[in-house]
Amino acid sequence: MDDAAPIVAIVEDDNAVRRALGRLIKSFGYRTLEFDSGEKFLAEQSSNSGDCVIADYHMYGMTGLDVLLEIKRRDVSPPVIIMTGFDEPGKRDRCMGAGATAYLVKPFERDVIAETLRAILDQKHLAGPRSVLGRKG
Repeated sequence: MDDAAPIVAIVEDDNAVRRALGRLIKSFGYRTLEFDSGEKFLAEQSSNSGDCVIADYHMYGMTGLDVLLEIKRRDVSPPVIIMTGFDEPGKRDRCMGAGATAYLVKPFERDVIAETLRAILDQKHLAGPRSVLGRKG
């Protein structure tokens, strides 16, 4: 795998979904960091960087929306994709209004996640690399 390939942080409490999504994203040529909770992701931000975050909405403890809000509170700006298996009225609007870059309903097609990541990471690449902490590099 290319050491310069973008890194996608996956925050998903379902082990099978997290591993499958990780394999899928790696098949697109990206590197991944995988976390089984929002708390672990946020605690390890200082030692891990990423170019994009994909967070499940429904997790034990912090929701994906909570993770997004904390990232924004910390004044960092990696693009955040919120995914959910339980779409409810108003949820998309809440997530997008809070600053999510994309909102996906599971199950989604391989092409949907591939194109979403490609669009986000191509745009991010044009703006320059950024860590999950918001530092250059």
